[in-house]
Amino acid sequence: MPSIGTTNLRMSPGDLDDKALFAALGDGLYVTRFSGNVDEVSGDFSGVAKGSFLVKRGRIVAPVKETLIAGNVYDLLQRIVGIGSAVKRTMATEAPAVLVDSVVVTTG
Repeated sequence: MPSIGTTNLRMSPGDLDDKALFAALGDGLYVTRFSGNVDEVSGDFSGVAKGSFLVKRGRIVAPVKETLIAGNVYDLLQRIVGIGSAVKRTMATEAPAVLVDSVVVTTG
């Protein structure tokens, strides 16, 4: 079945190092991998945050087991509050860390 997905995505870095991004986050969830579904038309997504970490007062304090997250991609783009300076490559994507305000997180 044909589907829409990213290929060869490259995002320009911002100006915040990891320490500054975590400080801006304060308390929250650092997600390194996402496994789920995204509706390409509406932008709604839900899935599992894998390889995630609990952040308290700007510091990683513990790994988090698979935790559900949900939201809308188009809405998240409007709520970006910081972009990291270090670009990381994952498969066909090169992008820095992005700090987004208010993603729905459900404990796992």
